[in-house]
Amino acid sequence: MKSVILATNMWGNVIPEIGAIREQQLATEFVKSALDRGAQLHRHYNTTESAHQIIRVILNNRQTRNPLQVQREIVDEKREFDQTTVGEGVNRELDEHTKKLKGAIEDLEGALKTVENGQKETRLELEAEIAELRATIEKLSGSSRNMNADFKKILAGLRTRFAFLRTPVGFSVSCIMLGALYFVKYYFQV
Repeated sequence: MKSVILATNMWGNVIPEIGAIREQQLATEFVKSALDRGAQLHRHYNTTESAHQIIRVILNNRQTRNPLQVQREIVDEKREFDQTTVGEGVNRELDEHTKKLKGAIEDLEGALKTVENGQKETRLELEAEIAELRATIEKLSGSSRNMNADFKKILAGLRTRFAFLRTPVGFSVSCIMLGALYFVKYYFQV
């Protein structure tokens, strides 16, 4: 986590005192565990100088020069993203969540069998809930199937956007950002 920089933004859209209160709440409630393990919180004021200051912190941090495990797995070992430790972890969580959803569907289907013909409204509610859970399972399955393609799209976008960082350290920065984006996308959208 010593290689992670969490940047807050939108400082021009908030009263500084309120922004500071929100930043404190972020630091003490939402990202406290990351900060406790060495991540740093910096403000980005939507200026080039502010961005450069954050990049300088990253470049001056000796920890960023050591590749992350996911970087070694992708670059050195030529693994697809879903075959990395991170990808396998995401798939494991998706599988666990899918298993729980399937259990809930079985429970609802059991309840549906006990519903009498005269209870049309209850039957429709149960069928709608079952359909919604099946749609969620399909979405999770799609997330798992599309993991490598999504990774490649994100990486291509980052390579284009951060072409000025095309040094070994810059690639580390891109992978760190990519890892964070990927984690947020798949962990919090489930």
